[in-house]
Amino acid sequence: MRWLAFAILGLGACAPQREVAPVNPEGSDLAVYRSVLDSMFVPHRVGAIQQVVVFDSTRLISEHELRFLYSQFTQLPGVDSATVRNLFDRSHDARSLTPLSHLDLAVPVGLIDRKTLAQFPQNNPDFFWSQFYRLYPRSAGFAVFSGVGYNATRDVAILTTDFSCGTLCGNGYLIVIKRVGGAWKIATIHHTWVS
Repeated sequence: MRWLAFAILGLGACAPQREVAPVNPEGSDLAVYRSVLDSMFVPHRVGAIQQVVVFDSTRLISEHELRFLYSQFTQLPGVDSATVRNLFDRSHDARSLTPLSHLDLAVPVGLIDRKTLAQFPQNNPDFFWSQFYRLYPRSAGFAVFSGVGYNATRDVAILTTDFSCGTLCGNGYLIVIKRVGGAWKIATIHHTWVS
């Protein structure tokens, strides 16, 4: 049932709605998200699915969660406390991920929003997922991204990604990405939960 708590609490469905700032389509954030999508969600699924579904805005990170993230991220190579703090500072407000739907990937990105998720039955996981897959056929579930934190020289980026795909199907990740020769490449993927 972790997916249900994640879908409701992790996305802040009960929290007051805030203005959603856009992710700069020309900036580093979009390149970082592209790297994650290209590396984690697209290569193994081309042909099997028709779209990768992503929640339409970044999720917020609480002060309580920051303690967990700090303890986990700072154990990963290349990540210092200032980078984790930058992630937290950039995760106070949700940022629109609409530009992801315009990326030229092998599998297109579809977006899902809080209102659509709230229409699915929350007390029946199997029915929730049957409704989800009816609306997003031949997808593989949906991903939720945090904002992106950077180190001082902006050649290391970190973010969290949660992926849900069914009643007992999902994973949480901490991701470290490094800029190599002008391109962002995943350096470390660390599992935080599995369902």
